[in-house]
Amino acid sequence: MFGWWYEQNDAGIAGLEITDKYGLAGACCDAWSAPVGDAFKAYAEGKLVHVTKQQAIEA
Repeated sequence: MFGWWYEQNDAGIAGLEITDKYGLAGACCDAWSAPVGDAFKAYAEGKLVHVTKQQAIEA
C-alpha cells in the first residue's frame, strides 16, 4: 500500500507478532526517543509506540 518505505519501517515491529502469538508482553520504542540497540536507554527514556495485546492488558 505505501510501497518500500512502509515495509522497511515495519521491520522493527515485526517481532511483536511472535511475542503476541505466545502470549508474551512486548513493546517497541520510538528510535528518536532512545538510541537503537541500547536497551537501558530505551527502558529509561524510550517512548513506547507499539505494544502487544498482552502488554496492553497488563498496563
